[in-house]
Amino acid sequence: MTVELHVEQAGAGPALVLLHAFPLSGAMWV
Repeated sequence: MTVELHVEQAGAGPALVLLHAFPLSGAMWV
């Protein structure tokens, strides 16, 4: 099994982790 992680840093404050189900992608939050 392969897992890909995409990380973006912006602003200040606590970290936020967003998860999505297959077959969606992180583009849904952009």
